[in-house]
Parts: sequence; structure tokens; C-alpha cells
Amino acid sequence: MSKYDFSDMSRKKLKSHIKSTQKLLSKLEAELELRQEEVQHETVENMEDYLEETNKSILSLTDAIKKVMGNA
Repeated sequence: MSKYDFSDMSRKKLKSHIKSTQKLLSKLEAELELRQEEVQHETVENMEDYLEETNKSILSLTDAIKKVMGNA
């Protein structure tokens, strides 16, 4: 982990350092969660686009089959 030696640090400074580190960690966790949500939203949007295109393809295929069956 860390190579820092905190043994010389006063208790007050150490507590302050811990508090600021915890705040930074909380901010990083919030940012990570936000980025993960953005990725999930993008993935869902891509899937919706894919499903829309798939639906169009299925409808075209269905129409083609109906035409062939009607002509047979």
C-alpha cells in the first residue's frame, strides 16, 4: 500500500489527514458510480437501437415470406 511513515505526525494532523482522505475516497466512489451509470445508460440506448433495427429486419423478412407464400 502506502510507503509513507505517519509515526511522526501528530494525532490532530493524522485525524485531519484521515478525514481528508475519506472525503476524497467518497468523491471518487461517487464519480465511479456516476460513470458506471453513464455506461449502463449508453449500453441500454445501444441495445434499444439494436432492437429497433432488428424489429425492422423481422418486419421486412415477414413481408418477404408473406409475398412468397402468396405467390406459391
